[in-house]
Amino acid sequence: MNAILLGRPPFVLRRRRVTEISFAIAGAVVMIAGLAFATREHFRFVGLLLGGVGLFVFLFGILQVVRPTKLMLEPAGLHYSILGIHRFWPWQTVSSFRVAHIRSGKAIVFDVAYPDRSGTFAIPAFFSMRPGPLADLLNDARSQWIDENYTRGAHASAVGASPSVD
Repeated sequence: MNAILLGRPPFVLRRRRVTEISFAIAGAVVMIAGLAFATREHFRFVGLLLGGVGLFVFLFGILQVVRPTKLMLEPAGLHYSILGIHRFWPWQTVSSFRVAHIRSGKAIVFDVAYPDRSGTFAIPAFFSMRPGPLADLLNDARSQWIDENYTRGAHASAVGASPSVD
């Protein structure tokens, strides 16, 4: 199945819309409850505090709807964006996609190696695909497209090379 998914790049995964919208709705409900408490004389401080938290969660939910979290796989590499922050890793720099258990759930963890530095990076596993199959898909994409990029690069350098004249 991964070959079918990777056959028509780019392949884009998003967080479920229901999750993004639920943040905005929950924030609005908490904000309204906070305003209701704020109208009572003895609960004014609690109400304002609750309303402020609700406003923050509401704005966070709206930001997620406007700028959704995306994971995009294409032959050039892996793109990840969350809350308007974009990251890109060429397939040559990443390896070993795997599922890791963290405090708040599961994450897709992978190794990143650049010539001057290396490390491990984690992406939250809250996309529309389960973490295990997603890690397998990322490993398959890397192995398929890294081979294509090396082949394409070797072919381009062979075609672009000028013949030597004696």
